[in-house]
Amino acid sequence: IDNAKKSLEAKFIELASKDEDIFIELGSYVNRSRISTIEMCDMSHISGDSAVGAVIVFQNGYPMKNKYRKYNIKQENSKDDLASTYEVIYRRFYNLLKDNLPFSDMLIVDGGTNQMNAANKALSDLGINNVLVCGLSKDDHHRTRAFINDMYEEIPLDKSSKLFLFLMKMQDEVHRFAITFFKNKKSKSMISSILD
Repeated sequence: IDNAKKSLEAKFIELASKDEDIFIELGSYVNRSRISTIEMCDMSHISGDSAVGAVIVFQNGYPMKNKYRKYNIKQENSKDDLASTYEVIYRRFYNLLKDNLPFSDMLIVDGGTNQMNAANKALSDLGINNVLVCGLSKDDHHRTRAFINDMYEEIPLDKSSKLFLFLMKMQDEVHRFAITFFKNKKSKSMISSILD
């Protein structure tokens, strides 16, 4: 099963990277000719317990795993998704600024306009105004239905389109990365004793 998953993932990435129209289509939604580097962030917790955040980076359809980052959320922000989003984005871009590293073309928050506002506030507080912050809108069943561009315009996604499948791949990857980190953190906290 693991081998089949890895093989399918490799095939998907190979196909996505060849689909130049995905990155041109994304660019057209944000008034750019093309988007090549995309970050996506996500939070994971159970009622605020052991809250963590994660950021993944894809470049031209390929996951850049050496650029993935995970964050422990401060306790005071752990039950507030917007405060968690602000914290993760602030810390992420603060470190990029500090190390003089380039920004991605686009940052996608796995959420709607409220999460986008939190991300934009974090960037604004850092004096950054050249990062495209976008979001993903969900339906009543918590399924992704639309892309929200940097001007807060909703663009419905065709669920059979290459772009939709690519964004779902990124969502699955950021969920996997965040949840794996959350499970590791949670499992450590569950085996502490009263003596600790």
